Amino acid sequence: MSRKHPKNQEHQNGLMQARQNDPHAGEYSIIKYDLIKVLVFNFIYLAAVLVLYYTNRQSHYLENWFSKVLHF
Repeated sequence: MSRKHPKNQEHQNGLMQARQNDPHAGEYSIIKYDLIKVLVFNFIYLAAVLVLYYTNRQSHYLENWFSKVLHF
């Protein structure tokens, strides 16, 4: 596989060497992945809340549904 992808092998060797030089590099990569995941989920939640808000402004379907569910 190293003959087909020599750049990939060099990249992996560079990462291994960087991780040996910096003991926190592994933690930083995990934190980076978690941060990206949190940002993506926050964007999805924000989009869902905005969709609910703007669709509910006209028809008030959420108020009707909650009044049925909560018996107000």
